[in-house]
Amino acid sequence: MAKQIKKYPECEKIAKVKDQSQVLGEFLEWLDLQGMFVAEYDRLEYPQPIRLGREKLLAKYFKIDLDKAEKEKQSILKSLQHA
Repeated sequence: MAKQIKKYPECEKIAKVKDQSQVLGEFLEWLDLQGMFVAEYDRLEYPQPIRLGREKLLAKYFKIDLDKAEKEKQSILKSLQHA
């Protein structure tokens, strides 16, 4: 049996992790409201805030390519306009 090729793999990933992403996003927002932040260590071993922003941080965690997802969304919109 041939492997099925998914037409919109990044958008499918986003849909699959929607609930988890929502919970994690709310937690990150709560951290901000508490004056806390997610950090990584610099070369001198001092914690530095991660400046990716919530959307990019969640995309990185879930291994979602936001550029590819945007192209897929544009493709979906084009196909709907021509339907």
